[in-house]
Amino acid sequence: MKNKLKYLLITLLLLTVPNYTYAAVGTISIPGATMNVGETRDLTVSVSSNVASADGTITSNDASCVEVLSVTSNYGSGNYFMNIDLNGNPISTVATVKIKGLKNCSTTLKITNASVGSTNGSDEDRNQSFTSGTIVVGNTTPTPTPTDKSKDNTLKDLTVSKGTLSPKFSSGTTSYTLDLDESISQINVSATPNDSKAKVSGTGTKTLTDGKNTVKVTVTAEDGSTKDYTITVNRGKGGETGNPEDPTPTEPTEGEPKKLADATLKTLSVSGYTLSPKFSPKTTSYAITVNNNITGLDVTALPNDENAKVEISGNKNWQVGVNNIKIKVTAVDGTVNTYVVAVTRKDKDGKDTTTKKSSDNNLTSLIVANGELSPKFNKNTTSYSVTIPNEVDKLDLSYVTSDSKAKVTVSGNGNFKVGENNVVTVTVTAEDGSQKLYIINVNKSDKESNNKLTDIIIDGYDLDPKFDPKVYEYDVNVNPKDTSLKIKPLSSNPNAKVEIEGNKNLKDGNNVILVKVTDENGFVQYYKINAYKKPTTFSIFGLKIPKWLGYLLLGLLFLLIFFLIFLLIKRRKKKDPIIVNQQPVQPAPTIEFKPEFNFGSKNEDNDTVSGGVLSQGSGGITSKEEARQAISEPPRRERLETRGYVDESTIPYDPYDEIVTKDEIIDAIKEKDPEKLKILYEQEMLNRKKEKLKAKEEANEVEYEEVRRERNIDDDEY
Repeated sequence: MKNKLKYLLITLLLLTVPNYTYAAVGTISIPGATMNVGETRDLTVSVSSNVASADGTITSNDASCVEVLSVTSNYGSGNYFMNIDLNGNPISTVATVKIKGLKNCSTTLKITNASVGSTNGSDEDRNQSFTSGTIVVGNTTPTPTPTDKSKDNTLKDLTVSKGTLSPKFSSGTTSYTLDLDESISQINVSATPNDSKAKVSGTGTKTLTDGKNTVKVTVTAEDGSTKDYTITVNRGKGGETGNPEDPTPTEPTEGEPKKLADATLKTLSVSGYTLSPKFSPKTTSYAITVNNNITGLDVTALPNDENAKVEISGNKNWQVGVNNIKIKVTAVDGTVNTYVVAVTRKDKDGKDTTTKKSSDNNLTSLIVANGELSPKFNKNTTSYSVTIPNEVDKLDLSYVTSDSKAKVTVSGNGNFKVGENNVVTVTVTAEDGSQKLYIINVNKSDKESNNKLTDIIIDGYDLDPKFDPKVYEYDVNVNPKDTSLKIKPLSSNPNAKVEIEGNKNLKDGNNVILVKVTDENGFVQYYKINAYKKPTTFSIFGLKIPKWLGYLLLGLLFLLIFFLIFLLIKRRKKKDPIIVNQQPVQPAPTIEFKPEFNFGSKNEDNDTVSGGVLSQGSGGITSKEEARQAISEPPRRERLETRGYVDESTIPYDPYDEIVTKDEIIDAIKEKDPEKLKILYEQEMLNRKKEKLKAKEEANEVEYEEVRRERNIDDDEY
């Protein structure tokens, strides 16, 4: 019973080769499997009938091949599993292990630290190891069961005996028109299904009436689903009468924007991952993030037109960071569109090194000066067409990125050939390395253009540089009061259509004005005018103020700064010493100071100081005798001691405090400064008077105490 309770508390799982016995007690088995890259699979962990309980740790022998996602036993999830119920009865299915295939490979699962116990509870083997059956991971496609019926109800081709279908046949297009001459009264319609098991009806010889005729071809798939292809035949419109075996595709009128063939995808998926954003044929940029051990993905891309060609590149040799998988779709007429999946590969520590970098790879503007994009530019539209005249060998491109840190490269812009689809690729690489490709399909005509101007006149302004018909960009400085310009373009072709764009509500800063010239054949030439308008306002802390007020505030600021500088200079001048040219004086006699002049210092009698004049102005020391008296009475040492100084050497040197030292007097004499010497003398005299007053007060206090004691009088009575 103790053993049973013990194994009821153990929880986890794993795998071993079926019927592989590692110990005498019993076996633990996990079957092998065959799966696709990115696919998940649940494998059953079981034990032989003589095993009552089991546990162990399940892992992958090759973690880069197969990843163990989870292990779930009869009693929950964890690193262990067991094989008895609450009553101690054995359970055939011990646990379920969920695995995921990561790459094309072959491996097994392993269970370590395994423990198995027999049904009688007496035998138990511990620390055993087991392995599973072989797990093969590859790009396998499940084989449909015989009961599966095809749902394919599309056509492989659809032809007519006279004329040419418009648009050109595509499996995904179900509506067509056919213009025929009134002389044609019958046509033969043929169709072939994509699936040999599908049935086609509505083909054969059709008799036509004048005007509009409708021919319906129905395709019925093996599972019974149907699809209709409709041909609207317009008899009497003077259409073609050509041979169906040698059809001549209809081309757009010269100058008319060329309609793009179908170069889009029907599906785009990455096995095991979800694209961001969700796939749409019109969206060409996607992103996913993978772990460091992933270096390639299983990408599925199917075109809307089955005749279109799909090429996938960039799906190997990945670096840490962003790697771009490119899916190039080429339609039957050569039209190209490219989808990009930006795959962010984490580093070995599982960190995304691109999180702080911008992923903005959009353009906000894309202009072809010597042609016109179709459709009009939109940052989310990446495939365009343009028709150019025969003399143009290179597109005059200009573009602006949404993020200033993004970089742009252009390829294929040159050596255009007549009758071929020429592809110009504008690649925008964001700061984090993710890319978006803008594709321009260029149709070069065999005709020359006649869409040049002879001059551009703007009232009140001159172009910079001077106008030249072969120069297509100019600058002009605009008066702040003008909200538009009076522009008069002169064309060399009187039949050309001239249009002006962007010449309204001119704002502060640069304004782009385009002069569009379109000739009879539809060839377009743009002339660009950069109209720079001087700002009429200032922006301070996000607030716009009139320019005159801004200049006023700026002037006041300069005045304030000048005033502050003036005050600083004036204050500094007051602090600087005033140097006065002194008249030459007679050499001063050498003065000897005897010990009595030393203010109680310990110096010997041989202390001498040379230089100095003692008598300067009224109120100073006028005789040697006065000087002796000034420095001898009362004794200087006593006065110093009453102030807390042991001797003169301990007194701080400060010629402006109340205490006068010998060093201060000597310095005054050396400096030949009678004014300072006079101040020192007067201070010393004042100090002595204060000391006399203090002594007198102390004597009065003593006398008071003696009288009070003699008369026995308290303070209040006294």
